Amino acid sequence: MIRRILMSMDVLLDTRLGVMANINPAAATHLVLNRDYFDRDYDDWFTLTGGLVTKDQFDEAYANRGGANTNATLNASFETGIAPFLYQLLSEADVNVIDGMTPDGSEIGLAINVYPYTMGIEERAGLINIVQAKYGHELNVKIVNYRVDELTVERLADEFGAMIIYEFAEWFKYHHEAITTTLMSDFNIIHPKLFDADPTELSIEERKQAMVGFRLITQHNFDINYIDSSYFSMLDIKKLAAESGPVAE
Repeated sequence: MIRRILMSMDVLLDTRLGVMANINPAAATHLVLNRDYFDRDYDDWFTLTGGLVTKDQFDEAYANRGGANTNATLNASFETGIAPFLYQLLSEADVNVIDGMTPDGSEIGLAINVYPYTMGIEERAGLINIVQAKYGHELNVKIVNYRVDELTVERLADEFGAMIIYEFAEWFKYHHEAITTTLMSDFNIIHPKLFDADPTELSIEERKQAMVGFRLITQHNFDINYIDSSYFSMLDIKKLAAESGPVAE
């Protein structure tokens, strides 16, 4: 049995930046030069772009990022910083298998959800090759194509062991009623520390309490892990280099 981690193209690639680049290249440049973009806890695109792009402009373009706009979006997007987190997740899963903490015969795998992007057979095969080259050629990688409304709790429980998702708030709005009557305590949902409403008026303590409170409410249904939004943003080379330490010459 393969326990797959489900993740989308919007996790592998910073498609927010790709969409922004197609709306206004100057706004995209402003984003990546702005430290607040990497450290954000709310997608306030108007403020983050210095007023170059409004929330409504971005939301409309992001909603239409796939389909006929697939190439334009993906070609303008950059790799996110999710790799270190995913490496750790895969390593821990392997250790659990070795230590007998998972069902007999189980192995870890990845499922890449390409929705809403249009990708042909060759493109999907190429994506699998890229992911395996980065995370291990022996890693079992599968391509799926599920709309957010199709990612029901039943489907998640049957097909996957965890889900890494950027648009958690959107997914939750579709499935919150089913969540309250479903026990998935061994299912892990990972998403960025982002509020779905402007938290400007909240103190740091109130922001922490909001995150912790929601996790406590849902902990009997599934396990939530919040990780920094920088993992879902364009790979921050400077931060990565600083964390890696000095390089010997």
